[in-house]
Amino acid sequence: MKTIAYTSAAVNYLPKVRKLCASIKRLHPEFEVVLALSDKPNAGVDFSAEPIDRVIAVEDLDIPDRTRWSFFHDIVELSTAIKPFVLKKLLAEDGVARVLYFDPDMVLFSRVDDILATLSTSNLALTPHQTKPESSLEAILDNAIRERRPKLRAALIEGREDLIAFKDIATLRDAGVKPPPDRATDWAGAAAAAREYGMNRLAERLEQSAG
Repeated sequence: MKTIAYTSAAVNYLPKVRKLCASIKRLHPEFEVVLALSDKPNAGVDFSAEPIDRVIAVEDLDIPDRTRWSFFHDIVELSTAIKPFVLKKLLAEDGVARVLYFDPDMVLFSRVDDILATLSTSNLALTPHQTKPESSLEAILDNAIRERRPKLRAALIEGREDLIAFKDIATLRDAGVKPPPDRATDWAGAAAAAREYGMNRLAERLEQSAG
């Protein structure tokens, strides 16, 4: 029974994929390493020279109305969207015991035996970037580089100082000023002022409140 490690990316991400797959091969030579390609295979790219055992292109996947579906995504989104279809395909192959997915912009620095141990007793193992949401704007901005949506990532990085300044302006603070003591409402004076401006019905209600 074999273990497959796969990632998903377009051809333009190949330098990062190369680093990831090389690190997997170095630490886990027993793994089969698979690239899920969100492009069509390109004759100008020799994948046999890469630290990759095989490539599964988007056209190899069983996706209903695949071409139309593909055009609903940009290239980054497509690399993400094909992941479950690749996982299903790999798990259905003979002799496959476990399938691991790694983001293409990662590199392994140590073996993942702890993940394998978890999978020996569980059907699923997750290794999230974080286990609870950030609690401050500054922490969110510090981790903006991890944001996968390009426009949002750029807005957070480029607008960092403006966002911090806006937070400072919008933060409620104790001004240290005591309110003046309350005094009785001058219903009669208010009624007179209302009549002066021709608001007679309002004046009548104010007079009623005055008793």
